[in-house]
Amino acid sequence: MNEFREWLRFAHMGFGFVGLMAFWIPVVTRKGSIGHVRFGTVFLWCVYGIAASAFIATSHEMYLAIRSGGGPATDPSGFGFAIFLFYIALITLASGRHGYRVVETKNDPTEINTTAHRLLAIASMAGSVITIAYALLFWSGLSIIFLALGPIGIGIGSSMLRYMRDPAVSKMAWWYEHMGAMLGAGVAFHTAFVVFGAQRLFDYAGSLGALAWLPWVLPASVGIPASIIWTRYYRRKFGDLPASAPRPQVRHRGTP
Repeated sequence: MNEFREWLRFAHMGFGFVGLMAFWIPVVTRKGSIGHVRFGTVFLWCVYGIAASAFIATSHEMYLAIRSGGGPATDPSGFGFAIFLFYIALITLASGRHGYRVVETKNDPTEINTTAHRLLAIASMAGSVITIAYALLFWSGLSIIFLALGPIGIGIGSSMLRYMRDPAVSKMAWWYEHMGAMLGAGVAFHTAFVVFGAQRLFDYAGSLGALAWLPWVLPASVGIPASIIWTRYYRRKFGDLPASAPRPQVRHRGTP
């Protein structure tokens, strides 16, 4: 069993490392180019690998805790951390899958409205509710992190449902959804790197003190605003967002 857990851990780390590298190629290459598509596909499969390995590992940890008589009451931090990692894997999967599906169905956006896709959106929102509720009911040193990142799943799920209800709100709606969803999945990969990988490389965890929560929220605090700004840029470029109106000229006295 220990060998299986080690194998699972290394597989998870491998998917994370490859996905982190693959994420940036579609960002910097021309949209729709061969490199964009190929490395985007690599990133998507890494999302699937990360999610699958995390689901198995966290479910196994929660099962062992319950079987041994543990759980939220006896170990709120440990059990809650397993729930939280399951939730992070879930919203990463939802973002990556949605980002892929909107491109796959761009010629007929109504095809995205499937039972499986709706369930994935609802599961993301339910994961948010469970994470927030756990943080409040079983308060621990990790509750601040749970509360800070808990609402993200509601945002992802509601965005997915909104697109499924009205996918043709604009001709380029699929483009905006694709960018936002893939950037969201990328934020999750960078969060994992900052929290686990970078801390081991640079050994800064002990020096953070009361700011130990910062690595968890830093990628999201940068990535979410960046996604909004980038989407607004393309909305304006494609004519879905009116350009800023010119400022009126102020006439001074004596000016003809």
